Amino acid sequence: MDFRKKILKRAGLNPGEVISECHEKGGAIIDINENLYEAQAHFLDGHRNQAIGAIDTAVERAREARVKGALSESAMRDWIGDLKDLRKLAWDFTVGKEDVVQEIKNLRWQATSMAFNAVLRCME
Repeated sequence: MDFRKKILKRAGLNPGEVISECHEKGGAIIDINENLYEAQAHFLDGHRNQAIGAIDTAVERAREARVKGALSESAMRDWIGDLKDLRKLAWDFTVGKEDVVQEIKNLRWQATSMAFNAVLRCME
């Protein structure tokens, strides 16, 4: 599933067009979502190390989203804090797989919502 195209279409933008500033901002946050989706898939497959790697990549994507202007400084810090908490949770062998996956899903939903709002704000 290509989240970038889905969100951009819902925001009224054609994903096939040349990348605009609005595409760039929404896409920067969608990249976080895609890394979380990858982490979820790895975790469900029992590949904890790969899941942690995908979470670490999501942290870098949050920093990139800040550079692209898609996230404020405080929003970036919040994201990085949430992702680091998720990383700790994923390493905790006493926590059930379902709890970790649910937290990933919650963060993915949040990223999707933020991406949609970033595109809409940019279009105003």
